[in-house]
Amino acid sequence: MLDARIEHLNTEYKISISHLPESWNTQYCNEIREWWNILKEKARKELQAEKEKEVKERIEERFVLMTRDQKQMLNKLLECPYNKIVVDRVLI
Repeated sequence: MLDARIEHLNTEYKISISHLPESWNTQYCNEIREWWNILKEKARKELQAEKEKEVKERIEERFVLMTRDQKQMLNKLLECPYNKIVVDRVLI
């Protein structure tokens, strides 16, 4: 089961983690710990890149909104409610 997981990690990340030996020793434990740290760092970088991409997209959306509809943008920035009176009857 673990060998299958290691094989999956090897193919997914294009790395070469060796399969589980019959008996574990300190050298193998240290090697696995190093691979764990490498994979954890790679996952952290991917998550950070994804967050940066989302922030850039949000900034771009705001810029487009600012140039296209300035009144709405100012209302959002100032947190002003948009109040409008609608008269549906007129008494004469």
